[in-house]
Amino acid sequence: MFFYLRTTISWCPPLEKNEQYSLPTVHMKENNQLDIKTPKNQRTIDLNEAMKDYGISNSTKFIMNIEAVNENNIVLVLEGVAKHGYLNELYYLFIDQALSDYTIS
Repeated sequence: MFFYLRTTISWCPPLEKNEQYSLPTVHMKENNQLDIKTPKNQRTIDLNEAMKDYGISNSTKFIMNIEAVNENNIVLVLEGVAKHGYLNELYYLFIDQALSDYTIS
């Protein structure tokens, strides 16, 4: 039998040289406002509005991870933290570096 163990880092120092490596700066603000800054642009995405078909609201809390980055695209994983139990849902945010287009699945 295999067990999946998750390690959570409560604080991680900011990355340096974001622009040199095309890395985004990502912050979750109040009311699920996702603020993303890349070397090419800056944008705030209202996750409550963008994910309303998934039942996301102000009460939804997320664990956010940058899954992949290249010169053209960013993939973020948003884990909706359940208030009770261990049933968390994963959502993937695919967004271009210019922040002009995104898809959530």
